[in-house]
Amino acid sequence: MTQISNKHVYVIAEAGVNHNGNFKTALDMIKVAADCGANAIKFQVFNPQYLVTKNAPTAEYQKNNTEYTQQFEMLSRYYLDPAQFVELYNVTKEVGLDFIATPFDLASVDFLEELVDYYKVASSDLNNLPLLQRIAEKKKPTILSTGMGTLGEVEQAVNIFKDTFPPVLLHCTSNYPCTPMNVNLKIMDTLKSAFGNIVGFSDHTKGIEIALAAVARGAKVIEKHFTLDQNLPGPDHKASLSIMELTALVHQIDRVTTAIGQSSLKQPTDSELPIKQIARRSMVLNKNIKKGKVVRAEDIIMLRPEGGISPDKLDIVDGLILTCDKPKDSILYWSDFK
Repeated sequence: MTQISNKHVYVIAEAGVNHNGNFKTALDMIKVAADCGANAIKFQVFNPQYLVTKNAPTAEYQKNNTEYTQQFEMLSRYYLDPAQFVELYNVTKEVGLDFIATPFDLASVDFLEELVDYYKVASSDLNNLPLLQRIAEKKKPTILSTGMGTLGEVEQAVNIFKDTFPPVLLHCTSNYPCTPMNVNLKIMDTLKSAFGNIVGFSDHTKGIEIALAAVARGAKVIEKHFTLDQNLPGPDHKASLSIMELTALVHQIDRVTTAIGQSSLKQPTDSELPIKQIARRSMVLNKNIKKGKVVRAEDIIMLRPEGGISPDKLDIVDGLILTCDKPKDSILYWSDFK
């Protein structure tokens, strides 16, 4: 299990229901997530009868991307049974990934207790206190999405976990796909300031650039849907990353985090020192001056390379007396003066 911390970015490859209820596809997705370099794969574990009424309508994006008009019928199509999830867990561990799952009912919370490295709470259950309480009782690390919620609802949810692991808080906009204008990454700052928990971003935008922006802003967890084929039928495929995009996301996150660095101390980097020696300037005489004469500011020009007296010391040098003859175009050193 990889520990989520503020020292690195943890990437969750969200399989969701993009397996389309096909067990082999789910297995293939695990191997792809590992090959792409993700830290974890996440599935959704649910029993439709404990999640929706028989006539609950599908969301607009679900209607646009599936044949279904009712959630129960759609979710029944994408259901995997407990025995299949046990096998998915085993394969996940074989390839070296963390296994994360979102339970949507109490029985699923209990079933997943011995499987998950992290529980994940969907934004839709941010205010589902009985579900949150059952998860908190398991005393396992939890990741909490905050889409559609208020700060008060987030606080209410966080307080449920006060006696166990503080949940990782994911900023999220629950729209599929989400447009950049609706993302508002500043909310990560609000969550961090209000609760002090590790924060991340569950990204529903297309592409990878918004997730990278979240990393640059401080996200320590990135959750992103992916698919084996964006043209497959299903509610989430078109808004999910392709295999190539998921690989690129992991690679670019590594580059961004490397660029962010570990220290806020402002000083030249080791790589800058050779350039600094030839690009910075020294004080240079613009005429011949004899020993014992006073050097004035107008006698000096600032020229490369570095090594002599720095240009920012001109006020100190102005008026000093030379201890040796110095020809025009010679660099001035502190040893040249009394």
